[in-house]
Amino acid sequence: MRIDNQYISSLQKAYDRQKNTAAERSKQETPNDGVRISSEARLWNTGMQALRELPEEKEEAQIEKLKISIKNGTYHVSSEEIAKRML
Repeated sequence: MRIDNQYISSLQKAYDRQKNTAAERSKQETPNDGVRISSEARLWNTGMQALRELPEEKEEAQIEKLKISIKNGTYHVSSEEIAKRML
């Protein structure tokens, strides 16, 4: 079989037509994507944001108390309490 430029160019044209029609078809069939956030999710997000904005003074005060008790040697850990939490 002999392949010349005319045969190659006709194949290239056919391939280009097929590619263009497939691209047009995919553009027409693609729906618009979108995201909807429910009112519950918005409310949850507002609550989480409020929690993040709370001052961490309670935690810092508790950590400071623990540091002092450890430093003084008065901090004791109950092995029974650890075992309960592990189960």
